[in-house]
Amino acid sequence: MEFYKEFLSNGIRLVCWPMPHLRSATAMIGFAAGGRHEDAVHPGIAHFAEHIAFKGTRRFPTGQAILEAFQDLGSSANAGTSSEMTVFYVKSPALYLGEAVEIIADIAFDPFFTDENVRVESGAIVQELKEDLDDLATQAEDLSDRLIFGDHPLGGSVLGTLESLQLITADDLHGFRRRWYTTDRTVVGLVGNLEEQVICDLRRRLESVPASRGYGLVLPFTRFQSSPAFEFREKAAEQTNTVLGFHSYGRNHPKAEALQVLEAVLSSRLYLELREYRGLVYGVDASIHLLSDCGTIEIEMALDHGELELALGVVLGELNRLRVEPVLADQLRRIKRSLRGSIDISFESTAHLCGFMVEQEGMDGNIKSFEEIVAKIEAVTVADIQDVAQEIFVGSGLNLAIVGPKPRFRKIKNLIAKF
Repeated sequence: MEFYKEFLSNGIRLVCWPMPHLRSATAMIGFAAGGRHEDAVHPGIAHFAEHIAFKGTRRFPTGQAILEAFQDLGSSANAGTSSEMTVFYVKSPALYLGEAVEIIADIAFDPFFTDENVRVESGAIVQELKEDLDDLATQAEDLSDRLIFGDHPLGGSVLGTLESLQLITADDLHGFRRRWYTTDRTVVGLVGNLEEQVICDLRRRLESVPASRGYGLVLPFTRFQSSPAFEFREKAAEQTNTVLGFHSYGRNHPKAEALQVLEAVLSSRLYLELREYRGLVYGVDASIHLLSDCGTIEIEMALDHGELELALGVVLGELNRLRVEPVLADQLRRIKRSLRGSIDISFESTAHLCGFMVEQEGMDGNIKSFEEIVAKIEAVTVADIQDVAQEIFVGSGLNLAIVGPKPRFRKIKNLIAKF
């Protein structure tokens, strides 16, 4: 049996995937609201709203009471904020799932926080932000996003800034929740060993939430880049961290699956060239980020300062190779088998599967089946990959972010100019 979906009277969507052979389950409540839904005055408020919900509810008035309630059930709860979604979730033994679901629903729909809670949590988030400011890899990622998206909300850190965090009030947080945490933007997922009574009780709890509709405006992203961009942030460190990013597609673009296969081919080639054959890096990551109306593909690596130009030359050479040279059929077959294996494994995790369903339903209003996902990947051809590479890997869309010791700028710029 696979998932089934219900539309509740207040607009909330409930998605369930029973797996009766398991001894646990995951429940997740997602809102289609994240960093890109913030205004210019309150960057970081979406992430702040996620944090503050764990400071207490009407039934569990303190963060300690919430923590102890989950511990008593042998359950673990958490939350996450991305550019376009905020989720609250709990992983629980099936035996106590009903009680765990009640608590996570209280956190998501009925948090109780005060000005003092906001002040204390602001301090904690400031420390989280400072950790990121001390992490060179995160700095390079943030710098790359700023190059690609500019002043659009997508170009800022989801954590906000040290200045903005000091300005956010309890009234601001309540206002953000009223604007974006609405029932028409809410998806609730259950995956695992699900008793019918648990589903009935959750349905009753969800239907008690008053119907509401979002009234905020989402700023669309319009690509503005017409020439390569390069930015450097000097930091004394043992390594240089760099991110090479390009604009790509939105999540429902007809070439999204071809891009996914291309990313897998590129990751494999870069690992071999930079790690296996040359020993220049410990790891190199090529990753795609598909948003509702836009996306990116980024290559991240950390390496000795003196090897930066060599490594960048290798990366740019591999990107050009994808543009001009068709992928061999045998490599494409292996990559497809690898992707199929990753999907098979991920679909056995209740947490991953629940997140997948909530994101798909929340962002697209539709959940792809396992068979549909695999079929679209299998349909990707050698020509499709080359076509995507030629569209995306263009000099006018190149963005290079470097954090570390000062590089040899002339050599870096020559590499970029030749691409």
